[in-house]
Amino acid sequence: MELHNTKSSTSKIHTENVNSFHHVMSSVLITAQCFGVMPVSGITAPSAKQLRFRWWSIRTVFCMIVTLGAFLNLTFSFMIMKSGISFEQSDNIVFFGCVTAMYMLFLQLARKWPNLVIQWENLELSQRRYGYPKFLNRKVKLITAIILVGALVEHVLSKASGIIVAAKCTDNLYDLLCHYFTKRGTYNQIFVVMNYNVISASLTFISNFISTFLWNFTDLFIILVSISLTERFHLYNKYLVTVQGKILPESFWAQVREEYNCLSFLTRHLDSCISKIVLVSYGNNLYFICRQLLNSLSPIDGIIDMLYFCWSFGFLLLRTVMLSLYAASIYEESKQPRIILYSVPSECFTTEVKRLLFQITTDTLALTGMNFFYITRTLLLTLAGTIVTYEIVLKELNKITIR
Repeated sequence: MELHNTKSSTSKIHTENVNSFHHVMSSVLITAQCFGVMPVSGITAPSAKQLRFRWWSIRTVFCMIVTLGAFLNLTFSFMIMKSGISFEQSDNIVFFGCVTAMYMLFLQLARKWPNLVIQWENLELSQRRYGYPKFLNRKVKLITAIILVGALVEHVLSKASGIIVAAKCTDNLYDLLCHYFTKRGTYNQIFVVMNYNVISASLTFISNFISTFLWNFTDLFIILVSISLTERFHLYNKYLVTVQGKILPESFWAQVREEYNCLSFLTRHLDSCISKIVLVSYGNNLYFICRQLLNSLSPIDGIIDMLYFCWSFGFLLLRTVMLSLYAASIYEESKQPRIILYSVPSECFTTEVKRLLFQITTDTLALTGMNFFYITRTLLLTLAGTIVTYEIVLKELNKITIR
């Protein structure tokens, strides 16, 4: 009997550790570090206290090299605009500008990551009675797989589309690759300042692939941390539902309010760490959604081009909607305790209950874009309105052009 209890206890601890924030993010960060993102050591350690950021480490040096590659692409993109400004050329500036900024912001986040995760782990331990989110690990892996596979399909379709266009110009493999790298919008900025050769083309291809990963990973990262924090609020609310309508002492509500304060502090700490990343992510997504709408007015030749356009545009919209909804769920869950507090019996409606209710109703717990905007569900409507307005303007301008 004692052996059975020991096994059950061990199994429970294992399940809790698997669904802790530190463990859940470890596999995601391992993947990210293969592309130079989040150079933090100790991500697979059993405790967050073993997380370390070091300037002089292989991870950080690799991050610096990749960031330099993105910055060189950005610099070359500016150089080819001397002959004039076009939307196609501005795409490279926005893309590599955002990628360069994201690498720098993730490097900044890597310095803060150990303290953030330690605070998160301490909160999980202090609120152990709520347990750990069920199936959080599976949910994170599933969403990660969906977004990364979708990004890979988009990347492959993009390259296939370019190769098909280049193949129409020549049958020779070397000339085909030369035309592809020197004429396509995502590569030609490099070969304006240097001659084409296999080595430079290979390095450019790798750099572009890494940049594309980060372009998609930024949204994925915000989605995953939003899900993890939302689950903590959900556990808190789930516990409050079990005591709804019960007569409880003021000491109980004092503890509940203190635990809500811990969640509030964690939310603000998380937002202070990633708010710049959120701002860049939304600005980047909004630009490319509008850019794709502009592309929709141009004729599309070939099945591959059509597949690429539909997949790229649909996948971009999917990422933006997922990002908005999952991040907005933090705000929604943070307001849920009001329902329970409104049903507290009158004889138990003490000062602590009033203070907690006032805090929940007046405070805004949500991720922000450097405090320019809060991510709530209304933000998604605002984005939709902006996009629709842009589309109407494009339609009208297109009619004028045709006439």
